[in-house]
Amino acid sequence: MDTLFTINACKTFGCRNLGLPSAAEYHFPNFRLGYPALYCAACGSYPPLFNEREFRPWLAAYLTDHARRYGYFCPVCYQRDIIRYGRNPQGTQRLQCRHCKKVWTPKFPHIAPIEAPRRICSVPLIAPFQGNAAGQKLYFLLSFDAVRGNVIHLTSNFTPFAVGESLRYHWRGGQADREETDDIIQRISLTEMRFLQRSQFDEIQYGSAMQKRHARGNILRPVIAAHGHFKLLSQRFPEVKTHVIAHECFLRGAAIVAWAPLFRQRQGDLWYVEEEIRNPASPAPWQLQGKPIMAGGKIHGSVGRRKRIRKWSAGLPALQKRTPSYQTLRPADGLQYGWKTDPRLRRAPCIPQGA
Repeated sequence: MDTLFTINACKTFGCRNLGLPSAAEYHFPNFRLGYPALYCAACGSYPPLFNEREFRPWLAAYLTDHARRYGYFCPVCYQRDIIRYGRNPQGTQRLQCRHCKKVWTPKFPHIAPIEAPRRICSVPLIAPFQGNAAGQKLYFLLSFDAVRGNVIHLTSNFTPFAVGESLRYHWRGGQADREETDDIIQRISLTEMRFLQRSQFDEIQYGSAMQKRHARGNILRPVIAAHGHFKLLSQRFPEVKTHVIAHECFLRGAAIVAWAPLFRQRQGDLWYVEEEIRNPASPAPWQLQGKPIMAGGKIHGSVGRRKRIRKWSAGLPALQKRTPSYQTLRPADGLQYGWKTDPRLRRAPCIPQGA
């Protein structure tokens, strides 16, 4: 519970300060990279600095609302140790937290809890909504059980709760931060180039998102929505050790902070994945193929075709004592995946560790 509201922390694999809310080696704010950052002297990383005073009340409201709706954890102390506690006058099941004794009735008690996933895959979606003009978009983050296929959580960057100015999304105009190319290797390289062109690694510009004039609620920066998304998932499933995320650096940071205890003990695996479906009309289900290849902190990647789907994945180093600030993919064993690897992956870059 001490780290549930942590957002400012080192996110470097192998660093002794990974996920810690405070450390003697932390120095902030640091403006060496042109934006407020937290400098970790232990590993030399510069993760962007967030406004914790504004993040904490929003996250508390977000978690409390979810707990009141579904009853997966306590809406007050957020503990998962809950019991059934009779029924209300309408006959609906009540719950009680065994930690703080809070009693409440979930709004959707009919939704049965699912079996805890062993691997979670999280991918973003950009979807239109009715705003003050045509072409307005929301940023969604979808997480599902990579083994069973169950959708376990869906978040958008719209929030009905009050937020501080530093948490709001602002579209600055220009070109949206997306890659339009059919070549999956070229898309990986273009995506990485976009990361380096951003004002800071987590400042994505995905398009305009202006609400109607008198609409309630706020549009969050996608990085804030991602932190809330993974914080909620880690509260529900704290023991999940394998995470597969879309090729986006701030998703990496949010996942690391949410499951920091596992990553700090080097018990977690984190993979990027990029996929391309050449036949959208195919009835074949989407499946996460292959298994991680990680040894000695080395990164391995793979690109191939299977059932008209091309996918690239890269395991991020979790075992090195000191991780360099830049990583290079190496070709994976094609037999391990049943695919042929693309030689261009020998030079394909990964993500700066400080993101």
